Amino acid sequence: MGRLVLDMLKNRIIVWVAFLFCCSNYGQYEAHSDDTSMYSQIGKEGVFIHYNASLLFVGEYLYYSVYCQNKKTGKASDISKIAYVELIGEKGTVIFRQKIGLENGSGQGDFFIPVSVPSGNYKLIGYTQWMMNWGEASFFQGDVSILNPYTNVQKPFLADQDASGATENTPSTHLEGERKSKSVSSNNGKIELELVGETLSKREKVTMVLRSMDDEASFGRFSISVRRYDSLYHLERANSIGFKEELDRGSQEVLSPKNILPEMRGDLLSGTISTDKPLLSLVDQKVLFSMAGEEYDLKVLTTNEKGDFSFSLKNQYTSDTAVFQVLGHERENYTITLKEKLYPDYSHFTFKKFALHPKMEKVILERSIHNQVENAYFSAKPDTVKTAKKGIPFYGTNATAYHLDDYTRFPTFKETIVEIVSNIWVTKDKSGEPTLRMGAKNSSSYDIGYPPLVIVDGHVLQDFEKLIQYDARNIKTISITKDLYMIGGRIFQGILDVETFENNDRMVHAPYVQEVTLLKPLPNKNYFKQVYTSENRPGLKKIPDYRHQLLWLPKIELETAMETVELFTSDVSGTYEVTLEGFTFLGEPVSIKKQFRVK
Repeated sequence: MGRLVLDMLKNRIIVWVAFLFCCSNYGQYEAHSDDTSMYSQIGKEGVFIHYNASLLFVGEYLYYSVYCQNKKTGKASDISKIAYVELIGEKGTVIFRQKIGLENGSGQGDFFIPVSVPSGNYKLIGYTQWMMNWGEASFFQGDVSILNPYTNVQKPFLADQDASGATENTPSTHLEGERKSKSVSSNNGKIELELVGETLSKREKVTMVLRSMDDEASFGRFSISVRRYDSLYHLERANSIGFKEELDRGSQEVLSPKNILPEMRGDLLSGTISTDKPLLSLVDQKVLFSMAGEEYDLKVLTTNEKGDFSFSLKNQYTSDTAVFQVLGHERENYTITLKEKLYPDYSHFTFKKFALHPKMEKVILERSIHNQVENAYFSAKPDTVKTAKKGIPFYGTNATAYHLDDYTRFPTFKETIVEIVSNIWVTKDKSGEPTLRMGAKNSSSYDIGYPPLVIVDGHVLQDFEKLIQYDARNIKTISITKDLYMIGGRIFQGILDVETFENNDRMVHAPYVQEVTLLKPLPNKNYFKQVYTSENRPGLKKIPDYRHQLLWLPKIELETAMETVELFTSDVSGTYEVTLEGFTFLGEPVSIKKQFRVK
């Protein structure tokens, strides 16, 4: 990065710094159940979050790992498959709300802090839907302060000072490079973390060795953060040992009257149907649920005597839009209403306070410049999303696919199926309305009287006329299978699956169709790890390395006597802290901290 660019970055921040130090001398769903014994039968769980820093700047990432533990067994909880993580402000502002899929009681996530987030004191909250029955006091609470150096609005951090100018978080008078390395371990003797070397050079390899100290009793699931020790503000974060002690005490076990069911198989959705036709029944009606995406999902739900229905989604799905519709000829006489999620009340939470001081100016300016340079080179250091294994369609793999670009194109769908797709045709039903028919398996034209199940871009289409009139030049692929299917008590002669270029799911919209936007679980990521080798060092000389976060490893499973983790230092000197948090497979907490210096 040239000197001119660095000077420009510095000038963007200096206006805020001047203002600051001129002013610093002033001033779910609710599912009711009458069976109260289910709480003791299912048991209680708690959420612990290991996150990378208690003070973050806009332009940085908040990284976190989620651990959900069962109070009764002490081990990873198998009660909930979904956890919720939120960052809230002092006035109840929700900065983000994320849904985390839990696998063996653990999950991961991150949040990039944009410049739209104001400076302030925040809470990182973690809970499951089941934990809401014990109230917000049972939730995980972590204190996070966010500094936005690109705005003059710093009122939350302009604390009152005494005559000496001191406040509770006055920064250390030691220079960052003078801080001595130290090791603080608090791990119940289960794991030893050894650093090879305590003083390192820039862009040098760091080797960490994890050793099991108690054979298989030490094996477990952990997360590791390596980050520059913050001389601005270093509020101690909760550790897994303290969390386990609180969970064992269970001092806040007071059930709320909400009676919220746990999400034991995945995201729990529920709703109800209604009608203004007195002769129509609410019980045993079939509600179709469909969700588009690479692995579109289809479910048939049956209503109870009140017209209610509920079901669980799998942990990971790629689409955030789902469609509900009543199945059958009377579908237009029903209305679907989905029940809204219940979210916690944070009005009574208290927040830790961070205060700015004039002596922080140099550190703030340096860190802000480093962040901007790193973000400018993000494309050279990207994170990657872990690709989920592609699932098999619910109707199997025996469908015959017609990729229409491989054939002569016809303007209408009717012409296309006549000329290209065999064993399907347009006819009329008993009321004279146009409908589709498909030949039975092992027969070219025999009509046994049942329509096919028609799917357009992942959603079931009940009004066939919309497809018949659709411009076939917008269709990418038509897939058919002639097997007989029974779905929701109805028989379908085969499946017609249509994929358009435009993903035209609007075709299925109708008054009886209810579309809902879902908060989908975050995908797991492989976080970037800088590696310097003799081969790539010359090519990387021109790329600045101003990383303060040297490593974020959200999940490492120790299943052998020893595990080695390697990383590389950056161009930023100072003291770095290694934090390891997690739990053994037997439920014992492990918390380790170590430090090293970079010259």
